[in-house]
Amino acid sequence: MRTQPYASWTGSDTPAVVALIVIKAVFFAASALGLAEEVFTLLTWTISPEWLLHGQFWQPVTYPFVDLGFLYLIFDVIVLFFFGTALERAWGTLRFLGFYFMCGIISGLAVLGMTFLGQHGGHFAGSTATFVGMGVAYGALNPYARVYMWFVLPIDARWLGVISAVLELLLNWGAYGSVPNAIVAIGLCSVFAWTFTRGISFRPRGGGGGPGLRERFDRWRQRMRMRAWQRKVSKIDKPEDLFK
Repeated sequence: MRTQPYASWTGSDTPAVVALIVIKAVFFAASALGLAEEVFTLLTWTISPEWLLHGQFWQPVTYPFVDLGFLYLIFDVIVLFFFGTALERAWGTLRFLGFYFMCGIISGLAVLGMTFLGQHGGHFAGSTATFVGMGVAYGALNPYARVYMWFVLPIDARWLGVISAVLELLLNWGAYGSVPNAIVAIGLCSVFAWTFTRGISFRPRGGGGGPGLRERFDRWRQRMRMRAWQRKVSKIDKPEDLFK
């Protein structure tokens, strides 16, 4: 797992997360003061076939900056702080930002495709789709880490992907335009996030080859040892218990 150097302008090793939180807070403050309402309309992503004709192609990247209420902002900040920081430290800033925006772009394009099949369009703002992507990615990256849902219920992080997808479907399906849209978009976002995190690559058979059976077996044993270590770490109460 790679480490991030501290960014001089933030004093943090997760400058992308800091920047995202600051931008969200600034936009929310401006919205609360009633400033530039037309600008916020241009930043959120209204997904329909007409969107292709209007040429507002910046919206898939700008919609995560605009939260529609104070509770939405708090929720986004919590998700970014707990999950985003871990992902940025593991991947680095550029890869994390690419992943963060691709979750929304893939989900939005899925909704756009569904509109050509007769479904209603959607309207993306805030953490729509990115919440699912980060939940799946964190669970795939740290499957046996202990996470406290709503700061009370302890669960293994490997269940975060399922939980985040179900919550998004139940609580935010309206942003996708319809339940079928939400199912398709959330499903594609989850597959992308898991594949991105697990690092699956498709190698051509003709060249380069791939790992042999011995190497695959060694990797499998290493993963099993890592998971056993994660289980042990997640259950200790005091640091000195780790070496007993």
